[in-house]
Amino acid sequence: MESVFIGLLVLVWLLWRQLQVRELRHDRGYLLPLIICVVGVAQIVDYSREHHLAGTAIALLAVSIVVAAAFAVWRATTVRVWLHDGRLLRQGTAVTIVLWLVAIAIHLGGDHLIAPHDADRLGSVSLLLYLGVSLGVQRFALGERARRLLTGGAWPDDAAA
Repeated sequence: MESVFIGLLVLVWLLWRQLQVRELRHDRGYLLPLIICVVGVAQIVDYSREHHLAGTAIALLAVSIVVAAAFAVWRATTVRVWLHDGRLLRQGTAVTIVLWLVAIAIHLGGDHLIAPHDADRLGSVSLLLYLGVSLGVQRFALGERARRLLTGGAWPDDAAA
């Protein structure tokens, strides 16, 4: 239950951050998803000490991570990106938030396919890993999209380096 609560708190925080106007830089943005993934893997390892992870559950988790990446790439296309005073800015839209929520619903709904009556669900335990992968892939896809939008593919802060 603790992992679900932490995952939901992180999700609410991520959704809020998606709607904020923030600078998009190529040299930032991957540490947080990495930390979230590491904590998520630790939660899964801890869970596996008390629960047998069947092959079906592991396969569904792998498929879910692929779905996370696919939705992340899709979400990156819904984020507004623009130049303002030499800075590259980004801001998610309502569609970005809807895609986050649909992706999370698919992830958590996968539990019901494997064990409809099991209270200890791998989907909820793996929520942080799912969020970390989603955020990292979205950040990468958004960065690549921004690079293509910029003239010559150079980031505004490259000139200062």
